[in-house]
Amino acid sequence: MQTLIQLLRPKHWFKNVFVLFPLLFSGALWTPNVWTSTALCVFATACFCSWASAVYILNDISDIESDRQHPRKCNRPIASGKVAIPTAITICVLLVLVPFAALAGLYFFREEFQNPVFYFTIVGAAYLINSILYDLLFRKQVLLDVFSIAFGFVLRILGGCAILLAVPSQWILICGWSMSLFMGFGKRRMECSLTGDEEEYRSSLQVYSPQFLDVILGVTATCSLLSYMLYTVSPDTIAFHNTSCLIYTVPFVFYGIFRYLIDSMSNKYDGPVEAITSDKPLIFCVLLWLATIIGIFIYVKLIL
Repeated sequence: MQTLIQLLRPKHWFKNVFVLFPLLFSGALWTPNVWTSTALCVFATACFCSWASAVYILNDISDIESDRQHPRKCNRPIASGKVAIPTAITICVLLVLVPFAALAGLYFFREEFQNPVFYFTIVGAAYLINSILYDLLFRKQVLLDVFSIAFGFVLRILGGCAILLAVPSQWILICGWSMSLFMGFGKRRMECSLTGDEEEYRSSLQVYSPQFLDVILGVTATCSLLSYMLYTVSPDTIAFHNTSCLIYTVPFVFYGIFRYLIDSMSNKYDGPVEAITSDKPLIFCVLLWLATIIGIFIYVKLIL
């Protein structure tokens, strides 16, 4: 069981929280159908968790030889031989098909869910195609590797919008894209801080340099901050949420981005998931940001 859990990499399911963002920012939490909307978003998140685990298994199968030569990744279940390749392929196929089977059941037996299930299925298929292309092609290409990763996060946001039949705003797409690029290049910066063995393992790291990544991180951090600040003061945002108080959440975003920059250059973490789940000040900042946003929405919707 422990080997199976390690194979699925549940720690990385944290990335799928992006699927839940539309639930918060689309206003679905304040409608009479709140419980249905929440259940659909949780279901969509579970689908992405299953698909993400399938993608990780596919990556491990593709990298089995290089993983066996790596000082740390040689302990992964497939590389170490704890899980046979046929078994891994079977699990991978099930992780892909089971969510689609559940979606098919909703589509054919619950008429009111047909449209959201249809659009969500398209987004899910696009996510899998992008992930396969990343594994086979993009991860060996400088810049395209991070762009593909960032596109995967944007697809998570679109998946959350699709399952709610919510039209994604330009701001959620811009903020999501900018932040995803920032986190992706931060991951590359963390990998560049590791040993030379890591550069052999990932060919694109032979082109990336810490100096180049520091510049890119500065650019993407600036874009993330500007896009979020503009979102909070946009007339469309103020009109939609009936408040201009979202501007008070900007300091948390500043701190979180600056803290992630420190983590990216600290030689302490292997990637953003480890940084976000291990850096206590960063965790506290994210929780405060989330609590402040929910508090503002509650104040506006239930008190004003």
